[in-house]
Amino acid sequence: YMEATYSYNWARSFSNKKVWDSGALSEDFAPGIFNDAEKVENGIYSSTITNISQDHNAGVNIQYQKGKLRVQIGASLQPTITTNVTKNAVQPIDTTYTTWRWAPQAMFSYEFNDNSEMRMFYRGRSTQPSITQLMPVPDNSNPLNLSFGNPYLQPYFSHNLRGFFGYTNKQTFFSIRGRFSASMVQNPIVSAVWYDGNGVQYNMPMNGPLSGSAGVDFFLNSPIAKSNFSVMNFFRASFSQASSYIGTTALDTSRYYDAATADFNYELFNADFFDHANPSSAKLDFNKAFSTNVIDNLNVTERLTFKYSNDFVELNLGGKTTVTKSWYTVQTTQDARWNNQVSFSMNWTIPYDFALSSELNYNWYNGYTTPQEDEFVLSAEFSKSFLKKQLTLSIKGYDLLNQSKNLSITDASNYHQEVRNNTLGRYVILSLTWRFGNFGKAGQQMRGGPGGRGPMGPPPGH
Repeated sequence: YMEATYSYNWARSFSNKKVWDSGALSEDFAPGIFNDAEKVENGIYSSTITNISQDHNAGVNIQYQKGKLRVQIGASLQPTITTNVTKNAVQPIDTTYTTWRWAPQAMFSYEFNDNSEMRMFYRGRSTQPSITQLMPVPDNSNPLNLSFGNPYLQPYFSHNLRGFFGYTNKQTFFSIRGRFSASMVQNPIVSAVWYDGNGVQYNMPMNGPLSGSAGVDFFLNSPIAKSNFSVMNFFRASFSQASSYIGTTALDTSRYYDAATADFNYELFNADFFDHANPSSAKLDFNKAFSTNVIDNLNVTERLTFKYSNDFVELNLGGKTTVTKSWYTVQTTQDARWNNQVSFSMNWTIPYDFALSSELNYNWYNGYTTPQEDEFVLSAEFSKSFLKKQLTLSIKGYDLLNQSKNLSITDASNYHQEVRNNTLGRYVILSLTWRFGNFGKAGQQMRGGPGGRGPMGPPPGH
């Protein structure tokens, strides 16, 4: 089979940013008070940006299919015509340029039998930097963290590969499934960060070295012999590598500030750091001005659960551990962080339509900068059904011991962050659930006739 596709998209965006300097201060204004009556527009940081983009996408896909085998390859060409009009007092810009991108793709699928199959997908894509990343207009919204665009950024190309394998025995309920994914980015856009003598941080996007990631998931569910016991195992691992540039003491940016106005000379900065004929090269000694910081992240999760079930009770006992580890080239290696858990849950069906369920988790943590206390998280629910199970009255208590907490970790190019968020804590909910068992039949009768729909009604069969 052959398929040809074409699409066209037109978009216009407009941004108007106004920054004002305070008017002259007199005895009527205390230090630090803004004089709104005599304010003056700042031409350096004020800007008006209009962007118009036209995206074309023309592609061809070829597919071969025989029996249980299916293979597909294709590619699309994606020219983009972009017009940028930037108006400010320092660097007015009016440019129109065309970027040619392409995106290859491939797919492989094979069904070994009715119980097992395998699928693989590949997609490549060339991506143009965003307008915000390209615009040479300083952003001083946060005076302690100034950011700049970089009009000399090049497009980056990403490769993405993912696959799936699954086997299920419908008679024994044995199931095994696996997934994997991998990505690689050529010429990625990364951050260059440096600080001045007052501790103000500056940030600019630059094209950096190769980056990538890979991950795998594995799931197994199996009954134990011909008993009421079963075992479930879940494993996940992921690894990523990215880079950034950190300014060194050899980087002196004082020459880029006007001594009289303290304005940043953006054009001079770019002229020094980028060769217009070859944007990826630096005119200054880049290796002395910046250190390349490579950050590696590893995340591994393992969960094992044993289950027992019969006609009236289901019991689950399991354990879970998650380890997170990061490595930096310009900073001391962080310790691995461990989140560990042992859990028990029960669902018990009691005669006369009563039901009792509960869950108890014991969590403990290792490797955090701030030591974390162990916790017991207990939840329980008791319910009763009425009117042939159309009505259910239940009361459920969450975090009955009031010990639950939420932890998150962020490893960025120039910092490691551990956050503990407040949680709702212990609370109880009383609920009444009403199941409309005959709603489907009534809905069919209200559709006005065979094959038809009533006003604003859903399509047949929904």
